[in-house]
Amino acid sequence: MILKWKEIRRRIIFNIKYNYFPELEIRIPISDKLTAPIPFKDSYDSFSEIFFRSEYDEIFEGIQTPNTWIDMGCHMGYFSLWIENRRQKEKKGLSESKVLLIDGDKRSEVGIKQLKNCNPILREWKYIHGVISSPKDTVFFEQNDYMSSSILKENTTIKNTYKVPVISQEDILGEKTSIIDLVKVDIEGAEWELLEHYQSILKNTKYLLMEWHSWHSGGKGKNQILEALTKLSFKLIKEIVPHGDASTFTDVGLILAERQ
Repeated sequence: MILKWKEIRRRIIFNIKYNYFPELEIRIPISDKLTAPIPFKDSYDSFSEIFFRSEYDEIFEGIQTPNTWIDMGCHMGYFSLWIENRRQKEKKGLSESKVLLIDGDKRSEVGIKQLKNCNPILREWKYIHGVISSPKDTVFFEQNDYMSSSILKENTTIKNTYKVPVISQEDILGEKTSIIDLVKVDIEGAEWELLEHYQSILKNTKYLLMEWHSWHSGGKGKNQILEALTKLSFKLIKEIVPHGDASTFTDVGLILAERQ
């Protein structure tokens, strides 16, 4: 009887959406084998960007879909889920993918756990909570909505800020000596730290997919990043500007490079 009152329903829906969203357990089927959980109210934006707006479709044209990859800045794991869906369509899903997901946002751990629970074929995927940064034990991390969480350069009293461990390249590589098919990088301005302090990983990488952000990188923009990649024997294959006209975006971009 109470739910017949529209105003009561509106208030209940608002309260659930903003305070108890994970309990809705929203799931979006991708294929007969893969499902995307939407664990937080802003998770759909990331999902839509990858699966509906096809952010990565163009840049992946003409290269082989990877079997092994590292997803740095994995957020809810949708990029890796998208790659796995490509593998399934290409019948590569007959062999198990080897995937490492990395993110400093605490919510990612919840999201990746749900992703694996919804998709038993992803049960061997590994997740590490931490960030890519210059060598130190921990850094301050600001948790923001809409995929914009990032490292802070100094301590702050900003809401939703906490310490996060820095992951070493030894933590990532472990005992691996084989080539990694793809390293995807979306780490909100820490790209330069990756290029400077994680070269052992890059030297074992076939393809590097990087979203770069010059405003977080001490003024080091695309040209400096491409110069550094050239020194590491990478060759630029493709470049696109996300979400709009290239003349509008001078501080962010997406590049795909292959190690020669």
